[in-house]
Amino acid sequence: MRLLTVYLRFPALYLRITGFHLRFFIYLRIRVLYLRLLTAYLRISALYLRITGFHLRIFIYLRLLTVYLRISVSYLRFFYLLANPGILFAIIDCLFAISGTLFAIFILLANPGILFAIIDCLFANFWILFATFILLAIPGT
Repeated sequence: MRLLTVYLRFPALYLRITGFHLRFFIYLRIRVLYLRLLTAYLRISALYLRITGFHLRIFIYLRLLTVYLRISVSYLRFFYLLANPGILFAIIDCLFAISGTLFAIFILLANPGILFAIIDCLFANFWILFATFILLAIPGT
């Protein structure tokens, strides 16, 4: 995450020089915060599971969520390089958010505890709403 934070400073300079849309920059900053929260959530979940010795399916879920986190970081870098949110950006973000909801449904089925499922649903649904905001708020989408 530290490398990602350092990496984000160079595009930030580029966005200031070119006068790129401010809402896109704010969105990316919030997305980085979300990734940090998700990482902390994964660590807490893993610790909780070690203490309680939960079912193996939750470990598979956490592995999938870690892969999702890595894909999200890669996709952030890709769009920083393009510096063009547009319709494709919002569609891909909706897909990631929907996948988060599917993961949350899987958690409910695996029954590792309702709290984890609720937190994950909140994260996923927040990003669906935010992607919709991007579609509506950025001119040219």
